[in-house]
Amino acid sequence: MDYQKRKIHNLEELKIFSKDIVQEIKKPQLLLMQGPLGVGKTQCVHFINECFGVSKKDICSPSFSIINTYKSPKSIISHIDFFRLQDKQDLESTGIWDVFLDSQIVFIEWADLFQVQWPDHWNKLFLFFEFSKEEEDVRWIKWGSC
Repeated sequence: MDYQKRKIHNLEELKIFSKDIVQEIKKPQLLLMQGPLGVGKTQCVHFINECFGVSKKDICSPSFSIINTYKSPKSIISHIDFFRLQDKQDLESTGIWDVFLDSQIVFIEWADLFQVQWPDHWNKLFLFFEFSKEEEDVRWIKWGSC
C-alpha cells in the first residue's frame, strides 16, 4: 500500500486535513484509525462529521458508549472506539456488525487492537496518527486505501 503523509502542527491544520479526507470518502466507507492516546483521532472524526453536516453539539466521543451513530443530511455515520474492549467476545457483544447494515460511513478508532475481517464491498481507508519524535506538539498522519 502506498501511503501519503502530512505534518500537522495545530487544530486548524487538522481541520484542513479532515476536509481533504472528506474528498476521498466513497460510500460505503470504512475509516480505520490507529495511534496513541491524545494524538487527534477523535478530533479528526469530529471535523469530518461537521463536514457532513452533523452539528457540533451532537458529536461526542464513543469511549464509553463504544458506538455513536449520527444522521446527517448527507449520510449515516457511525463512530466506534475499540479502546475499552478487552477481547473478541467484548467486540461481538457491541453489535458492531449492525452498523454496516445502515451506516454509509464508519470510523473505527484503535482498529489495530483486533484482527477483523471487514466487509469486502466497503471502501477502506487506513489512517495512522503519530506524535513527531523531533518536534513537540506536532503530529504526523499517514493514510492510504486498499
